[in-house]
Amino acid sequence: MTTSRDEDANGGGTEGELYRKHLALIDSAFEESEWEGGIATLDILRTPSAKPAPYHIRLLIYLALYPHSADQAPKNEPRRTPTNPNELEAKEQQVPTPEASRAAHDALMAFAHTNAPASLFRALPSYVLEDKGHGIYASLDDGDNEDFDLGEASMRIKEARNVWEFLREGFIQLAPPSRGGVRNESTLKESSPEQPMAVDNHAWEVLEWIVTVMEKDEILTEKTGKPRHSPLLLRQIPPPRMSGGRWDIAMPLEVILQCLQNHKERRKQLGVRLLTMLINLAQTDHMDVSLFSSMTCSRIAALSPEIVDFVLISLPQSSISVQFKMLLCRYLLMDPTTGAANNPNGRPKPVAKQPRAVPRRAGQAPVQAEATTLNVQAASSAPKFRSTTIADILRLLAQTPLSSTLSHIQQLRFKATLVYSFATAQTLLSTEDVVKDPDWPNLPHSGRLVQAVEHSFVPTSILTAEEIGEVEKMKGQLITFIQCCQLDQF
Repeated sequence: MTTSRDEDANGGGTEGELYRKHLALIDSAFEESEWEGGIATLDILRTPSAKPAPYHIRLLIYLALYPHSADQAPKNEPRRTPTNPNELEAKEQQVPTPEASRAAHDALMAFAHTNAPASLFRALPSYVLEDKGHGIYASLDDGDNEDFDLGEASMRIKEARNVWEFLREGFIQLAPPSRGGVRNESTLKESSPEQPMAVDNHAWEVLEWIVTVMEKDEILTEKTGKPRHSPLLLRQIPPPRMSGGRWDIAMPLEVILQCLQNHKERRKQLGVRLLTMLINLAQTDHMDVSLFSSMTCSRIAALSPEIVDFVLISLPQSSISVQFKMLLCRYLLMDPTTGAANNPNGRPKPVAKQPRAVPRRAGQAPVQAEATTLNVQAASSAPKFRSTTIADILRLLAQTPLSSTLSHIQQLRFKATLVYSFATAQTLLSTEDVVKDPDWPNLPHSGRLVQAVEHSFVPTSILTAEEIGEVEKMKGQLITFIQCCQLDQF
């Protein structure tokens, strides 16, 4: 349900806690396994002036993640053999219905519009912003309120290391029959002989909610005068064991790759949205941009050329995103026989990977979380991706076709994207910006870039008639675009 309460007015407002009597109303409905009734009550009491209880948010996530596919075990099977019909009916109600799962997702999205991102994410597992020697996990101390049915199961979300864990395939599933022959309702998958998917079939809508809340967090952070980035996303990346920026983006990167390889457009766009936020975050002092560049470019470049094209086309035309596009194109076009081929940021790769953070075990005392309003230290706004110069562009345009998995026409397409991105970057960046090429204003007089395009985009015998037409069209459009951009310099 969406009402006038959904105005984005909570960015600078103060949110209190829900009154105890309101919490009791919601809990009462959930304790009786009236899932849709409890969700409806939550929505009625939803307001920008009060934070939802953390355990209610986790319960909504659990309900939204609950599997309902036909290949799952029967959803109306009770936990134990009932002794009478009334008990059977009560037990059947404990299993969430598909309607309850949809209502839970709708409620999560409504809260995303009504309440502050930090107020919602206080319910979710995360890492500390700064490792002070007390552990790397932020505490989620919100009392012992999860004593109603499924509350205990949803509390397992609280014990995960990060949000990426409860999106994974098999995190919530119907358990095999116990020794007594009775099937338990739901549990967490402890292990799997195969690598689980980063996003379960039932987790796409929860992922969309996570991305939506983080995007709102970016906007609110930018309004405070800091560079556009999401502190909530930062807290989903483990801090390094030693000094330096965060670098272990393996889990969100797996999510992005699965999104991009999905056949549904909306899911592909989810991957681009999450990638965009990681790119924004990489430009702050909190991240190791060299490792970020190497990890991200190598994984995206391994996808099909069609998917890479989709990424390059879909990324926004912001200064930072355009710089990343140039970085990715250079990675794709560099000769794999040279030493710099797989390191587009121009810095040496690490010899060994730092040890990954170990999961939090039962009984381990987590460090006390920072304040709900995340006070992240001011991040540098200076772009940290290695600058792409006109010399880089001219060298790659003059490069003969590589003997790689990319066809000649695909390499020309990436060259075109590189030139477009470079010219766009010069118009987006201020004259004081360190990545603006000082030779750019002189190009109209020399004509070097136009000449390089003319010499690079030449039809060859290995191209089909259709591809030859595409090459001629790309060349004409590139020359026109370059000339228009250069006219803007005067």
